[in-house]
Amino acid sequence: MALAMVTLGLATAVTSVLFSSTSYVGGDAGTPVGQQTIFGWNITAVLHPERYAVITLVVLTLCALAVLNLRRSRAGRRLIAVRTNERAAAALGVNVYAAKLYAFIVSAAIAALGGILLAFQFETIDYTAYDPFVSVLAGSYSVIGGVGYVGGAVQGSVLATGGLGTWLLDLFGTSVTNYLPLIGGIGLLLMLLQNPNGLQSANLKALGLLKRRMGRPAKAAREAPLATAAITRVTPAVLEVRDLAVHFGGVKAVDGVDLTLRAGTISGLIGPNGAGKTSAIDAITGFVRPARGAVMLNGVDITRWATYRRARAGVSRSFQSLELFEGVSVRENLLTASEERDFAAYATNLVRPGKRSYAAAAIAAIREFGLEPDLDLMPSELPYGRRRLVAIARAVASEPSVLLLDEPAAGLDENEAVEFAHLIRRLADTWGLAILVIEHDMKLVMSICDEITVIDFGSQIAHGTPEEIRHNPTVIAAYLGEPEDEAGADAPAGAPAGEIHAAEAGA
Repeated sequence: MALAMVTLGLATAVTSVLFSSTSYVGGDAGTPVGQQTIFGWNITAVLHPERYAVITLVVLTLCALAVLNLRRSRAGRRLIAVRTNERAAAALGVNVYAAKLYAFIVSAAIAALGGILLAFQFETIDYTAYDPFVSVLAGSYSVIGGVGYVGGAVQGSVLATGGLGTWLLDLFGTSVTNYLPLIGGIGLLLMLLQNPNGLQSANLKALGLLKRRMGRPAKAAREAPLATAAITRVTPAVLEVRDLAVHFGGVKAVDGVDLTLRAGTISGLIGPNGAGKTSAIDAITGFVRPARGAVMLNGVDITRWATYRRARAGVSRSFQSLELFEGVSVRENLLTASEERDFAAYATNLVRPGKRSYAAAAIAAIREFGLEPDLDLMPSELPYGRRRLVAIARAVASEPSVLLLDEPAAGLDENEAVEFAHLIRRLADTWGLAILVIEHDMKLVMSICDEITVIDFGSQIAHGTPEEIRHNPTVIAAYLGEPEDEAGADAPAGAPAGEIHAAEAGA
């Protein structure tokens, strides 16, 4: 929003200071453009409007092909990820700053080409075509047509001055054309209310419905079957957290936490709600800057590294709220996580999108999590338990050495939680991942963790094996609840000493 306001303000300033000054624009008559030729072929719009129309169509086609290539490429998937969810994109190793800058450059280049073509329509440049309000109208036309579709630009353009809409309105009298901006504004409001994805989306839905009514089968998926990829152990790594502290003003969300995550082991981080567990993960993965302490990966201090750089070094995470890319399929969620992050793709993918291919870790994750039937579905079409699996599979598909899971079993029923526990254990034992689990399900934590750290009000109060934590008096008083012999009838029947009360299980 800030970028949009700044560019709009700049456009207004340029219009007021530069375009309104006759000393800059060539006098009252405007800036003459002369005649234009390409390879000796005169394309001056005034003399040869049909030739200029051909050149304009060629430029439009080339821009459309470039955007289509970009959308189907790995660079395009990075842009979609950043547009949908910046936190999740950064956690997968996408440089959010670079992606935004690239999107701005490409869109500005396309807009510049449009501005150049507008400039040479007449013998002198018509500076009213660059009025900021005209730019706002162009944006609204894009929304009406469908921002997420190349064809949406063509459909939205019928409302532009000189477009098909102008021609139709002229049939009712030339004065009606003056109301085109009003018609476009009303159309924009109606479109946002009825179909926020634009005309192109509505037309595609209608076309799909028509095909189904005609009995035509759905187009078969063109994706090649998944290649065989055996589960291989990841590059082993050790993540050390020393005296970690996170402060938000006067609030000490985390204050002195120590962790050591080793390859092939599962560590648990537990504590009451608001104890600072998620803040600790945010600091480890670079989403917040710690007030003090250090995060070391294989002995290298990564405390000041950006989030995407930590992810590329092998530190991945899931989110409590999943943070899936809802606008694309499960397949593209996993592709975004597993594809290489080469900078050259930003240039080459405009010309050649390349083939969609999974890394070996992504294929193994799809098989391990049983996601093959779900690849072409949207995340919103999956039940909650499957969405959880997609979120964790996406984190694993980036082939990390360290995996941080923030309440991965939240919302799962008992059977799903048991299956999930076995899956997490396999990721440590078979894949060799170093795993940190934040979870309130004590049965799951006690069954899969090799060691557990307990924090309360941001401070670390205990560390040890599950059995040691189960019987630690400080932990019992702060979080787990009283042992059965002291809790009496309130404790669950048959619960071992130190287990949490049934009433606290969903805390």
